[in-house]
Amino acid sequence: MPLISVACLADSALRAPGPQPVPPYITQAALTTVVATHQLPAAINTLAICVRPLLLSGWGTSDEPAPQIVAEAMMAVLPGIDANDEAKTAAVFQFYTSVLASLPALRGADSEDDDGADGSGGAAPRLPLYLEDWLDQVLERVLLLLGNLDTGPGADRADALHGKADLLPKSTTALTKARAARCGSDTMFSTFFTHLMQRLPRQLARRAVRQLGAFALGPPLPSVALEAAGMYRAAAAVDPEGVVEAVVRPLARRVAGEIPEKAPLLPELLPLIDAGLAAPSRVGQ
Repeated sequence: MPLISVACLADSALRAPGPQPVPPYITQAALTTVVATHQLPAAINTLAICVRPLLLSGWGTSDEPAPQIVAEAMMAVLPGIDANDEAKTAAVFQFYTSVLASLPALRGADSEDDDGADGSGGAAPRLPLYLEDWLDQVLERVLLLLGNLDTGPGADRADALHGKADLLPKSTTALTKARAARCGSDTMFSTFFTHLMQRLPRQLARRAVRQLGAFALGPPLPSVALEAAGMYRAAAAVDPEGVVEAVVRPLARRVAGEIPEKAPLLPELLPLIDAGLAAPSRVGQ
């Protein structure tokens, strides 16, 4: 077993008998390794393990409450979503998933007390975080990540139809293998986005849907179609009307408008249908 896995398991075991000293120490160590790229994935992975006990037990001092530390970490790890560093990207998704799974709803400094897609916003601790700014940055980096992972028009048609799944749980590509080598799991991309959409306030969930709609109408990215469809499904579970209006109908109209000029050229028609209809059909599934 790799040393990092042993360290993560040891820290996980210590957080129960020592909730006061262990999570604050791990959090501080994680935040101080932002510039040490070789240590950052391990630090973020370990911090992800301790998010829940940190929120339950506190930081250990009234000067910096636990929600403030978590909010600072959520902003600090944003640059870790990087197509050129698979291990760091996987660690960031793991951390965000741990935070979202530990909260019934996301409540920030700019959130109303009754916000929350499921109506549970009032029961969630308020993070000193401007959710709108954080959400915009997260979506910008995630969509840029998908664009960078796309293999382009030269990909094999089977890959274009089914997706290369660089971020899928059962993938055997570099991103998943890098994550599995460290903590024996997947990249958490799909789980992260599902939790994100479920816990966003209604207004921000609709904002996210609009950004996904703009992404869907951009250049076709056939080899990441599965990842994109997973995001649309997660959004449709929270705001189905918004997804139909922002994603499904515009894509269907675009395909209907482009088919007449592409129809005589079968090789050009197939990629058009794959790119334009794959996402809506998978949302429907």
